[in-house]
Amino acid sequence: MKYSYSSIKSKQDAYKKVCSVITEDYISQFKIKSEITYDESNFAIKANGKGFTLEIEFNDVECMVNLELSFLLRALKSKILNKVETELVKV
Repeated sequence: MKYSYSSIKSKQDAYKKVCSVITEDYISQFKIKSEITYDESNFAIKANGKGFTLEIEFNDVECMVNLELSFLLRALKSKILNKVETELVKV
């Protein structure tokens, strides 16, 4: 999924803003333990946990979001994406 930036003008600023939101505490609200990797050189965030992978890559005008879920978590996909989208729209 693609999300265009609404108020931020650079991928660096968008990356920093989203890094402050997408944290292990944020993901824990879905009752899933996770490990997050922040790749500042490539402006990317990758979160892994039991049964899921979330990748966010930032470019000049938008960010790309990829969410892969195990069979057991697929029922939560729309809820998780809506929550992530709510945060990304603020960027």
